[in-house]
Amino acid sequence: MFDSNDFNDFIENADGLYSLPDLCLQLNSLVNDGRSSVGEVARLVSIDPALTARVLKLANSAIYFKRRDITTIAEAVANIGTDELNNIAIATSAAQIFRDAGGGKIDLHDYWYHSVVTAVVAKDIYYLSSGKIDGSLFVAGLLHNIGLLVVLERLPYYKVDLLEVIGASHLPWQYEKKELGFSFVEVSSALISRWNISDKLATIIKNQYTPSEAVEYEMETLVLNSAIIVADFILKQKTPVSSEDCIDLAVSKQLALDYRQLDDIISNVRAAAPVVAKIFNS
Repeated sequence: MFDSNDFNDFIENADGLYSLPDLCLQLNSLVNDGRSSVGEVARLVSIDPALTARVLKLANSAIYFKRRDITTIAEAVANIGTDELNNIAIATSAAQIFRDAGGGKIDLHDYWYHSVVTAVVAKDIYYLSSGKIDGSLFVAGLLHNIGLLVVLERLPYYKVDLLEVIGASHLPWQYEKKELGFSFVEVSSALISRWNISDKLATIIKNQYTPSEAVEYEMETLVLNSAIIVADFILKQKTPVSSEDCIDLAVSKQLALDYRQLDDIISNVRAAAPVVAKIFNS
């Protein structure tokens, strides 16, 4: 059982192994500065050919509405904006860092599929609910459960069935805290905080199961929570999933969405998720 000092050491060691590339951190700083030009952003991303390829693949995927194929980073910036490109860079880079983590203990295909579904659903729900585009919801969805991978990789003795953590019949989210002294959510949030991407992202992930505690970002956290629930139902579900099975009526009203709109989101993610998941697994 870990105490608070053990947990801090655990996160510090994990941060040493799982850190975003310097180029990604430079891009995040450049974009958040608010004075960056399209050319500056494009030049920085283009330094890394692998990152460039991943960004262009995702920018051309079904999760973005585009009039024509995007072939350069400058076109990607012009079509989806610097904030969204920054979010794509963070998401795809983080996925590469954790690509093989925990691979000997769980089905990584199912893990990443669940994460991608969560990311796409969160992005779409937030857009329909607020009328605004916020790519940080996509990043939050993709990385909301990286704590599981860190624990499986860093604690060789710890074993868990993936369906005990994700899926419609998963155990209560607090159960790992009884065994370890901390939860996967706490690991996910602490590592995001160490990366210093944004306080908003860390807060949303930290409160993913308790949206009312997010205060300033309660709406965004409720969106993430709802997306996780939808992804839980979709995972390995062969029959069509109805939003009424996943989302309480009170929550749908809070999101200002009806079940027809939510069903459309679920239908769209079923078509988009396999292609997007392939990008993250490549």
